[in-house]
Amino acid sequence: MLTICDTHVILFWADRPDRLSVSAQQYLDEGIAAGELACAAISLWEIAVLFRNLTRCIESIHTLSPIIFLLVKNNFVLCDNITAYEFIHGNSYVEE
Repeated sequence: MLTICDTHVILFWADRPDRLSVSAQQYLDEGIAAGELACAAISLWEIAVLFRNLTRCIESIHTLSPIIFLLVKNNFVLCDNITAYEFIHGNSYVEE
């Protein structure tokens, strides 16, 4: 089963893993072991916007390279936003 990481999990994991809860770290470890980590496409867009606007919610990363390396190194699956929504909420996405 995929472990879908939101934007903040990716940022904290790349910058300061100590900011992650014990359970979040356990899910990441299990996802790495199973090769089933994922993030929604929108997370990459959000990270790019943070860097473009120089809004820092991370302390030590000043380029996107370490984040991209982390995703590639751990074989992240990029899923579309609707799939991520359905996975997280357990139902189909419906636009209103």
